[in-house]
Amino acid sequence: MPRVKRGTGSKKRRNRIFEAAKGYYGSRHRLLKTAREHGISYSRLIHGLEVAGVEVDRKILAELAVKDPKAFGDLAALAKSQAA
Repeated sequence: MPRVKRGTGSKKRRNRIFEAAKGYYGSRHRLLKTAREHGISYSRLIHGLEVAGVEVDRKILAELAVKDPKAFGDLAALAKSQAA
């Protein structure tokens, strides 16, 4: 008799987890694209914010880039002036 490995339940469970995590891993990529739209690279953005003394973590920056582009634009302009 063939061995039953119970693979279908595991596969469904794994696919459900992948579906739940779908949008989570793209947030940094959106931040990179948004920083480029403001004429600054990601590394210069982070460095400029550190020099300016702005303590915002990358998760909040990614949220700002998506949900409040004007505030992100102000931070990018500040970072651009400090990095130069």
